[in-house]
Amino acid sequence: MVDKTSLQEVFREVVSTFTPIPPPLKLKEEEKASTFAIDLSKMLVTAPKYWRKLKYTKELLGHEVKHGSADGLPYTFRNALRFEAETMRLLDLPLTTVRNILNVIYDAVVDLRVAKEGLDAKGMNQEWLKRFPIKKEVEGTSYHLLYIMYKDLFGVRLKKTQYEAWVRSRSEYRRLLQIIRGLAEEGGLYREERSVEEIVEAAHLISRLSRVVEMPQNRGDVGFNRADPEVRSEAAEIGVECGLDERQLAELMGLGEGEDLREELEKAAEDKVREALWSKILGFKDLFTASSLYEVKEPVLERWKPYSRTLDPTSVVKNPSDPRRWKTLTKQTVLTVEQEGEAGGFSEVIILLDQSGSTAQLYKGRPVLGYIKDAAYGLLAYAKRFRLPATIITFHTFARILSRKSRNYVEHGKRIFMLRPAGATSLRDAVERMRMLRPEKALAALITDGLVSEDHLVYLANQRGVNRVVAAVVESSKEGVEKVKKIGDKVQLYTVKPDSAGRTIVSSLPQKHTLTPF
Repeated sequence: MVDKTSLQEVFREVVSTFTPIPPPLKLKEEEKASTFAIDLSKMLVTAPKYWRKLKYTKELLGHEVKHGSADGLPYTFRNALRFEAETMRLLDLPLTTVRNILNVIYDAVVDLRVAKEGLDAKGMNQEWLKRFPIKKEVEGTSYHLLYIMYKDLFGVRLKKTQYEAWVRSRSEYRRLLQIIRGLAEEGGLYREERSVEEIVEAAHLISRLSRVVEMPQNRGDVGFNRADPEVRSEAAEIGVECGLDERQLAELMGLGEGEDLREELEKAAEDKVREALWSKILGFKDLFTASSLYEVKEPVLERWKPYSRTLDPTSVVKNPSDPRRWKTLTKQTVLTVEQEGEAGGFSEVIILLDQSGSTAQLYKGRPVLGYIKDAAYGLLAYAKRFRLPATIITFHTFARILSRKSRNYVEHGKRIFMLRPAGATSLRDAVERMRMLRPEKALAALITDGLVSEDHLVYLANQRGVNRVVAAVVESSKEGVEKVKKIGDKVQLYTVKPDSAGRTIVSSLPQKHTLTPF
């Protein structure tokens, strides 16, 4: 047991010895607390008064610390919101049930990480089981299932039951254990990004294998203040991106009685958009300049120079002993289109946004539609900088003008924020809508996952001339990127993806050129 005066010391020891170094967490002993817990919005670990009666206090504190660490789950409240939203959407379960399911996953994974630190995860869970045993009414619940897993993972002693025998006969249980072990190993990579698909699959398996109930004393409960403006804003963005319905959104955002969902969504949308419009833009480099140059380059062969790292292998094969005849591959500009004047010569910006059902697919733990929205905010920020009016056209099964031509960039952004994935894909319909606007010297920008008809892409590319056409494709699908590349000789291409810090960046997409052999 730990002395009363040493609780803070034990906590400091845990925090100082764990790898990776945990975030700056604080510890509070709370008289009325029913359990050990962590608040991810306050970065606060709470210990109940009965900790003095426990032998494995160090392990229990470590358990909570791992919930908020880079190698544990959920690590951040943003991750927790993402896991909750995706599970609610795919399993169509209320938030209370989803949280109880996810806590089983979180606890199993973080206890594996606690054991990795050399602490006694078996002793901790054996002690907890003694304090909160599996009684008759608890058999077959998610709490019982968790301890069946602990029996396999740590060797915890557990009385055999018919339910345990049934669970062990199921392939779903074997798959669940595989996922839990995999998530614990993934935690060792210390990334904020997590395998959302596997967490949702594990949640589905738990819902099939057990009766989902609240944990005794909520041990290991991960919480955060859903009324906190930052948490609520994140919940709104994540929930809308995932396509949650109004009831699910209200639950995820933690709306209380008398709080209006539409008003709260408006607040969250405005906060997000203002932040995006005034923050540093990561992408669309040199798209807007006082003298905008669009160069078309083709590969050519030149004499190889000894300091050059690029060498044409064909020339070496032909003249293996004469370096003077070796060639290097470079690119030469064969066409330059110059648009003079302020803001690259553009008179307006028209953004064509893909919100088709395929944009609900997850890429790096986030729906593709989220990256499409981020890229659109970046273009709006550029339009704002140069005071260019913008028009937003969205498309799925059909196209519509989401936001008409204006310089109200916040309103444009708020409407983009509210988009949800739906339907099939009809880019041609969106192009027709754009043609009806009769734009001249406009920047027409397509932002998509690339899973569109090739004929529709060509139709868009052919709208260039008096207008400038660019396309940005999310790197979520190799097929989508390759499709968009096919119009790279006609339009300027960009790729959309997250960087190592999770920020969305938009980069020029290099074109591959091939040489005809001699």
